[in-house]
Amino acid sequence: MKTSRKTLFTIILIISLSVLLPCGAIVLDFAFANDFTKCLSLIMCLTGYNFFVRTIIGQTVTFFLRNKNHFNLESAWLRPKKFEKPLYRFLKVKKWKKHAVTAIPEQFDLENLPLETVIKNMIQAELVHLIIIFAVLIPILFARQTVFPCLVVIGSVFSAVWDMQYVILQRYNRPKIVRLIKDLKT
Repeated sequence: MKTSRKTLFTIILIISLSVLLPCGAIVLDFAFANDFTKCLSLIMCLTGYNFFVRTIIGQTVTFFLRNKNHFNLESAWLRPKKFEKPLYRFLKVKKWKKHAVTAIPEQFDLENLPLETVIKNMIQAELVHLIIIFAVLIPILFARQTVFPCLVVIGSVFSAVWDMQYVILQRYNRPKIVRLIKDLKT
């Protein structure tokens, strides 16, 4: 898929924020060095780290899977699990899924893309967000070395939960698209 100007702009913006936020945090901390600026600096560094991680992981997975056109939908990883349907009902996924923010919605456009491409993009998005979940939890390992360890833990857990919604969405929607493909083939 060709990278659009909007996508390229978004990537450049995110990488810029990934660098500028931590740099601003360091300057702020050196200039004022009080508890408020330390807290603000920590938030800015965590935000920059999160932007950086999301961009690098997303682009890396896209790079390595760009030519992979077929996934075994019956593999243990991709096959729906028995606990998923009750979990999705409990979480009321059907009600909130339309409100989830999608970075590149054209990747999931059922009207303009072949269904197989949409499935590939869904698998790729699930993998990206699974990796991100683990990456955003890494700062917890260093939380004790900061002035506000609770802030690091809360911020990291919130980020992980935020990305979990996208894993849930991909796993919720994929079986429906697979069924649609099977129905169209018969």
